Amino acid sequence: MKVNAYNDLVILKPREDLEQAWASSTIVMPDSAMIGPDTLEPGYASDHTAIAEVHRMPEEYSSVDLKVGAGVLLPLFNGSKVIFIDREPYLAVKRRGIAARVENLGLPSEKITALNGYILTRRDRDAFERLMHGGLPFPDEFLDSGMPCDAGDSIVRMVLERIVSTGTVFLSPTLQRPKQRVGDLALLNPIAACKFRRFGQVYRLTPEGHISLTIEE
Repeated sequence: MKVNAYNDLVILKPREDLEQAWASSTIVMPDSAMIGPDTLEPGYASDHTAIAEVHRMPEEYSSVDLKVGAGVLLPLFNGSKVIFIDREPYLAVKRRGIAARVENLGLPSEKITALNGYILTRRDRDAFERLMHGGLPFPDEFLDSGMPCDAGDSIVRMVLERIVSTGTVFLSPTLQRPKQRVGDLALLNPIAACKFRRFGQVYRLTPEGHISLTIEE
């Protein structure tokens, strides 16, 4: 049996071996993490990223920057749908909902490349404290959930992080790269980002439209 995908729909296959290699050894992931969030409490869905294998995709997209068999990341809140084909679970997602591609998963050469207009950033405590707090130490809460921008416990919070990768947007017949540049610092609201940890480092994937400003040092 062969499943074909059309238009901009991509069919992903959850794989337990990928999930085990992706999840931190200190975190016990629920079984439902491979196909969707088991709760919508604030701070949970926005902090979890699903990993899956590209099972089928439209032929016109397969030669751009993504191919069948590739490992990809997507935020669990991006609107992907769980479908069952011959009693096997799959994820149906719009191509623009795929945030990044993962190569050499779990190896020292592991590489994460942002896709579809997402911006991949990593935590940079020194730059955040130096530029936004006069060099004074930040509480861990500010690094994790952002620095309040208004008086009191504001829901508007910001973090300053280092850009690692910028995801091109496929606009036929060309690829268009976001204006943000690798190496610059990006100011963003964590509520719009998907956070994850790799090898002791904290990263976020954020849609390009939610990057408020960048700082070139």
